[in-house]
Amino acid sequence: EHPWIAIPSAPPEVPGVLAWRGRAIAVVDLGLLCGIAAPLGRGELRRRTMVLQLAGCTFAISVDEVREVQQVASSEVHPLLATHTRYASGEVTLDGTPMPLLDVTAMVRAVSAVGEAK
Repeated sequence: EHPWIAIPSAPPEVPGVLAWRGRAIAVVDLGLLCGIAAPLGRGELRRRTMVLQLAGCTFAISVDEVREVQQVASSEVHPLLATHTRYASGEVTLDGTPMPLLDVTAMVRAVSAVGEAK
């Protein structure tokens, strides 16, 4: 768990910042952004924090659970049937459980658009 600092006028999808390797990085509320959870409360932590880097953008995502990275063949990716998560590009079945595959690039674009609208 990494505590984060709320930014008073920040949009709910990016409620604050987290200290990471000597700099502040945005905290993205994945549950809210994907439409699957209530917004994070001021300073609220989920069980894990993932730090992602994509195209020079580093940000933190507060999550309840993280499983190990798994490589799946493209033939195992199916259209969304059992999961209906915003920003999901398809789904796979892992250990008998359908799991959405999130399009992180689309999520970053959406978060950037929220920030630009402010």
